[in-house]
Amino acid sequence: MPILSSPWNSISAAAFLCLMVIPSVFAAGINGPNLEPLCTVRQALISETLVSEVLIPVQLKKVIDGDTVILADGRHLRIIGVNTPEMNAGKNANSHGPQPYAHRAKQYLKDIVKGSSQVYMSPGEERKDRYNRTLAHLYVQPIEAQSTHLYSVAAQIIRRGLGFYIVFPPNLKQVGCFKRVESLARAQRLGVWKDFSAIPADNQNGLARALTSSLTSGFALVTGKVAKVTKTKNAWWVELVGELVLKVSKHNTQYFDEGELHNLIGKHVTVRGWVVDRGRHFDNHPKGYKRWMMNIKHPLSID
Repeated sequence: MPILSSPWNSISAAAFLCLMVIPSVFAAGINGPNLEPLCTVRQALISETLVSEVLIPVQLKKVIDGDTVILADGRHLRIIGVNTPEMNAGKNANSHGPQPYAHRAKQYLKDIVKGSSQVYMSPGEERKDRYNRTLAHLYVQPIEAQSTHLYSVAAQIIRRGLGFYIVFPPNLKQVGCFKRVESLARAQRLGVWKDFSAIPADNQNGLARALTSSLTSGFALVTGKVAKVTKTKNAWWVELVGELVLKVSKHNTQYFDEGELHNLIGKHVTVRGWVVDRGRHFDNHPKGYKRWMMNIKHPLSID
C-alpha cells in the first residue's frame, strides 16, 4: 500500500525515459488498466551522469477528477502536464455537471492507483499554483514485483485520449514526451479526439458561443491564421485573424525566439490554453482590439 508522504522516504531515480510503443506490443500484468512505458522513470540509477529525480512516496485520499487528487496529509495535488475535462463545468460553460469524458478520466485515474503497489510524486520546479495546490508529476509502480519502471500518470491519461497536454514553465520536464503521446491518441481518435476539432478564431457564430460549448470549458484549442506580431514593453502579442490575440508575457519571453514568432505571420496555427474574456465593451479601445486573449507560456503551446 502507498505510504504517507515524507521527505525521509524520498528516493533517487534516473532521468526520464520516453519510450513509445504500440499498445498491442506491451501490457503490464497488473490488477488494473494496462500501462504503456510512456514517459517513464527507471527506479535503478543507471548512470551518475544522468540528472536524478527525487521521488516521494505518497498515499492518495481522494481523486477529485482526472488531473487533481487529495493526498492523505490533506494537500491538493495538481498533476503536471495534463488537463482533463471538468467534473463541474459550472460558470465557464454555462452548464452544470461533468463534461464529456470527465467521469472516464476520473475513473481511469482511480483504477491506475488501485492497480499499483506504490504511488510517487515528483515536485515541480514551481511547487504551487495560484490556488495553492501542490504541482507535481505523479507516478505509479505496477504490482508486479519485477517492475523496474514507474509510469507517468499524465502520460497514461493523455495516451488514452482522456486529457490534453499542457505547458506551464518552469515545469517543463517531459512536456515533449507528453506531446508525442497525445499525437498517438489523436491519430487513433481516442476519447476526446473522437469527434474533436479546434475552434476557429474567426468562427462566424462568434468565439464566445464556440467556447461555451467547448469540450474543455475555459481551456481550448483554437486555430487560425496569424495576422500580426507586435512587441510592447511587457509582452509580445500574436494576433490571429478573428477574435483572438495571444500574449507572451515578459517573464516567458525567455522561451521564445522573436524571429520565429514573426515567421508565424501568414501561417495557420493551433494554440492551446485558457481563453480570457477581456470584456464586452470596446468603446474606449482602439480599432482592432480583440475581446479574447490566450496567455501562451511556451512554444510547445503553438502547433
